[in-house]
Amino acid sequence: IDKKGKSRNVIRKHSDMASKRRKLNLKEKIKILDELKAGEKIATISKRRNIHEATIRTIRRNETTIRKVVAAASTGCFLSGKKMPSRTYVAKQEKSVKGFKVAKERITSLLCSNASGDKMLKPLLVNKNLNPRALKGIDKTKLPVHWMANKKAWVTASLFKDWFLNHFVPEVREYLRSKQLVFKVLLVIDNTPGHPDISHKNVKIMFLPPNTTSLIQPLDQGIIATFKRYYVKNSFQHIINEIETNNEMNVISAWKTFDLKNCIDCISCSVREITKTTLNRCWKNLWADVAVMDTENETLSEYADIFQVSHAIGGEGFHDITIEDINELFENVVISDDEILQNFAENDCNDNKEIDEDSTFKRCWS
Repeated sequence: IDKKGKSRNVIRKHSDMASKRRKLNLKEKIKILDELKAGEKIATISKRRNIHEATIRTIRRNETTIRKVVAAASTGCFLSGKKMPSRTYVAKQEKSVKGFKVAKERITSLLCSNASGDKMLKPLLVNKNLNPRALKGIDKTKLPVHWMANKKAWVTASLFKDWFLNHFVPEVREYLRSKQLVFKVLLVIDNTPGHPDISHKNVKIMFLPPNTTSLIQPLDQGIIATFKRYYVKNSFQHIINEIETNNEMNVISAWKTFDLKNCIDCISCSVREITKTTLNRCWKNLWADVAVMDTENETLSEYADIFQVSHAIGGEGFHDITIEDINELFENVVISDDEILQNFAENDCNDNKEIDEDSTFKRCWS
């Protein structure tokens, strides 16, 4: 009996050791890292999760795996104080005005975040005009975005290189320093003419295969869409804020005050609202192990927030706004491959060339 008892104890001991040596997936590692960051003791985590303390220490040392992988992608937009969903009375009134013409003032934003979801870099914004009237007298280095310009408001190769060397590298280096991590990262980007093959001793750049952006690029798996929904909500909120500030304003006059500076503020606010969960789960198609969860609850909540602000504005097209109305603002304005290639074939010395500023400022996403 004693021998059997000893045998059972030995089996149990080896079973416990095997359990503690089991391979952890990245989802579990992220949770353990979050618990450590929250101040929980290694011994406490070890006991609760039935994992060796040495394993937890190794996870802490190797947390670079997910914090050091980042993705960047650009999204274009047309912004204006006049554009609204077509069913709203504001849009209908605009179209009834003699000589009405849809303006096309393009702005492009470049977003970048890491796989763990705890870092979203300051967005890059590219406009046609480096010194627009709406930013007169404003120190552009203190804007909540990195401000650049070229005559087509696109992220060209030279602008991307400028952003990479002068903004991406310093921001990521500082982020990793704050985490007490060595500056060595992997940057995942689309294979487009605007993303040149740059080299840096601390950054490895991985270009996604052609025609795969919509399938595996993390920012295209929900981050950009979430950003746009927050932007719509915040731009609608601008109307309410203007009316509350000035009782003499109505919806139309409040909407006409929306300018480039308001656009920048809305973009900055929208980026800050994107949650860690959203940033992380959008890696699901490119790196399944790192995506902690995939849920539609956040998407529904984002639409609900737009509904709430729209209902507060009131009137035709606002009180009964639908998801289709909102998505109408995201419809792509098609730019041909020939147009893109022609743009990047032009001399980079024209990148910062300014154009005459249009007084109208149209808001719809592409």
